[in-house]
Amino acid sequence: MSTYWTRIRALVGDSTLILPGAAGAIVRAGKILLVHHRNKNLWQIPGGLQEIGEKITETVSREIKEELGLNLEVKDLIGIYSGNEWTIESAEGTNEQLLFFFLMKGDFSEEQIALQEDEITDYGFYDLEAVPLDIFPCCRQKVADLRHYEGKPFLR
Repeated sequence: MSTYWTRIRALVGDSTLILPGAAGAIVRAGKILLVHHRNKNLWQIPGGLQEIGEKITETVSREIKEELGLNLEVKDLIGIYSGNEWTIESAEGTNEQLLFFFLMKGDFSEEQIALQEDEITDYGFYDLEAVPLDIFPCCRQKVADLRHYEGKPFLR
């Protein structure tokens, strides 16, 4: 969690926060790139929390750059996710997500991928029909939405 969110948590204590964030689908040959989160020991779609002064499209591009070393841009909005079904429990407290899920674009080779090793332990490309069982539930929903995306964003 960024210093900003740590300061906010210090002010509000155990109260539930709504945290804006973004995730980006990197798709190649019908497969989505997932990253394995070190602390949570689960697979997820790359992404993270929005920072002050940042557009949400900048958030997803920045997070992908930090986690994977890739310079990608937003292509399409796949969905927006909000409400208590997207609650995350962590050592920092209870947080509800307001999450924007984007399809990303840009050219890269796998040799260019540089993992943010303090946060990400591995990555892999997975068939949209066969993601790992140990994936965040919200990411499972996002992959399902990506499979059925036809140009109109999902609102969940």
